[in-house]
Amino acid sequence: MSQNFLGWLRRFPIIKRWGLIDNRTSFDLDLSSHSFMVAAIAHKLGVIRNEVFGGNDDPSLYINEHELTTLGLYHEAGELLVSDIPTTVKYIDPSVTKALKALEYVAEKRFVESTTDELQDYFSKIIIQDNVDNDKKFFIKAADIIAAYLKTIAEYSHHNNREFVVAHKRLRASVDEYCSKSPEVKYLVSNFFNGFDLTLDELTDRETLKIQK
Repeated sequence: MSQNFLGWLRRFPIIKRWGLIDNRTSFDLDLSSHSFMVAAIAHKLGVIRNEVFGGNDDPSLYINEHELTTLGLYHEAGELLVSDIPTTVKYIDPSVTKALKALEYVAEKRFVESTTDELQDYFSKIIIQDNVDNDKKFFIKAADIIAAYLKTIAEYSHHNNREFVVAHKRLRASVDEYCSKSPEVKYLVSNFFNGFDLTLDELTDRETLKIQK
């Protein structure tokens, strides 16, 4: 098989997310932007674990935040063949779920096989989701849920987009569940969520800086 890793990689921005839903914003519209957001959030969760909740002092708690970043980048490689399927459709029937997961596994495997023989063992551990360590997978899934929830904020809060009403409620419940299970997620939500929906002027602190016209 040819080493077409870059060919698969090029498809990330082509794969559209929320494809069956009416989008009003450009946030989280393709696999590249979503994967970056998940990678960044997963990295932040890892840093919080190590810096705030004892990971740097207790080897049993330590988690490699850079590994989380990489896992976040590749966590949806399965969508390279099936695109992004809304949760309500993906889990509408067990037979549909099983078929889609089988296709996702094929995509993950093809992506791994697109590297050279010497690299396939390495990439199989980060691209094929069945091979990912459960502790790390927890943080990646939490980051995935958070990124999706932020999308619903952008759509529902800014544009009152009714397409995202149910997703907004469902994902908020999922975020709350992760908060109850993970102090890292709770810390991130408590300290950073309020900063998500700011305008450019608010982000640059225009009022405080007293920029003159």
